[in-house]
Amino acid sequence: KEETGTILVLGQIALMRGDAALARQSFEANTGTNPRSTGGFYLLAYLAWKQGDSASAAALLEKAVGTRGEDWKPEGAVAEGDVAQRMHKEVSPLSSYWEQWDGTLDLASAFSSLDRYLAQDHPWTG
Repeated sequence: KEETGTILVLGQIALMRGDAALARQSFEANTGTNPRSTGGFYLLAYLAWKQGDSASAAALLEKAVGTRGEDWKPEGAVAEGDVAQRMHKEVSPLSSYWEQWDGTLDLASAFSSLDRYLAQDHPWTG
């Protein structure tokens, strides 16, 4: 299987810069190669939601839920047997949004904090 993390990060950067078309292209390439990409499906769902396509957004968000394993839990939650620290954790510019997402299929709830973040003025937006 190809490494798809870089493609996902490039899409996140495009999204942060306001280039939805390039972001979508990157997320579609990511999920086409890696059908277990929670971030790719979550961000594609966000883009569909922003375009007013609730049906597609909901379907993509369901795919994102399906990429998570049985033992998945939101970031910060603990379960029996958890260790104090992981050896390595991959982080990308927007990964905290899908990692903290509780799996709700309510579109506004799933995307509100990401949407607020992307709506802010940032140095990289010019």
